[in-house]
Amino acid sequence: MLKKFLFFIVFFFFTAGINAQSFMSSYGGTASIIQGKETSDGPYKSVLYQLCGTYFPRYNLSESDNSSISLGMPLSVGIGQVNNADGVAFSVDVPLMGDYNFGCDAIPESESGLGGYLGAGFGYTCTSASSYFGSSNLSSYGLMIHAGVRLIVSQKFSQSMSFGLFYKFGIEQEKFKTIGFNFLIDL
Repeated sequence: MLKKFLFFIVFFFFTAGINAQSFMSSYGGTASIIQGKETSDGPYKSVLYQLCGTYFPRYNLSESDNSSISLGMPLSVGIGQVNNADGVAFSVDVPLMGDYNFGCDAIPESESGLGGYLGAGFGYTCTSASSYFGSSNLSSYGLMIHAGVRLIVSQKFSQSMSFGLFYKFGIEQEKFKTIGFNFLIDL
C-alpha cells in the first residue's frame, strides 16, 4: 500500500511539473501529537509526541492576481516519544494536500505582506518506536485539513514565513487522530 501510494505521489509531481503554473516550496519544522483510542489491552490511550523537519513543495495549478489553487506535499521526518514507553519513535509523514492560497506568496509575483492558505487532503504517517519493552510500528492514514497564515519578514529579500495548524482523522482500525503545528520559511 505504501509503495503504491509513494509511486503515485512521485509520478503525479513529475507529470504535474510539466504543466504547472508555478513551483513553490518552503521548509521548517512541525510539532504534532498522534492519539489513539483506548484499547482493551490497557486503561489509557496511546499518545505519540513528535518533532519533525518539514519540506513542503507545491505546484500552483491555477493562478489569479492574488490567489492560487495548489497541490502540495508537506513531507515530514522526525523523532518522538510514546507516552507509555521510555524510548524513541522515528516517523515519516507523507500527505497530499489541495490548497486555496491567497495574499502573501500565493503566487511568485505576490506583493501582499499578509496572506494564508486553507486546504484538505489525505495523509499517511508511519512510525517505528523502540524501547526496553520492545519495538512497535504505527501506521495512520486518513483525511486531513490544514490552514495557515503567511507574512513577509524581510522586504529586502522578499522572505516570508508561514504558521499553520493541521488535523488528521484516522480511518484505520485504531482511529488515530493527529493534531499539529508547523512553522515554515517560504523559499
